Amino acid sequence: MLRLTVEDGDPARAVEITESLTEAILARSAGRSPQAGQEEAYLSGRIAELQQRLSQEGAGTGSQQLVLEQLIDLQARLTDLQLPPEPAIEPLTAAYELPDPVGPQPVRSAAAGAIVGIVLAALTVVALLARRRSADR
Repeated sequence: MLRLTVEDGDPARAVEITESLTEAILARSAGRSPQAGQEEAYLSGRIAELQQRLSQEGAGTGSQQLVLEQLIDLQARLTDLQLPPEPAIEPLTAAYELPDPVGPQPVRSAAAGAIVGIVLAALTVVALLARRRSADR
């Protein structure tokens, strides 16, 4: 699962950016890359060359075995390219605007600061009491 969050000063623009990114991801996953078509053409041509070379060489030669291994490898790569991408990607929810802004949230920041301050004060008191006890002994 992929979750997109876009922060922007304009909530409508954030939704628009999220929708554009979603469309781009869906288009990329549904189709093949431009390089895949070029690679498929190259592999097909190379397979044809190797098949022709295989038919021209004498049976049982060492180079024939090498050509056959290359041919099998190239055919496997071509088959992988021709398989459809699985599983299909689909959005679970449409892009939407959050009801509250992502930030700044002064109440949350103040509460976090207060908690950190209380913890530091408690640790300081404990450290001072421990120091006083060790000095009294």
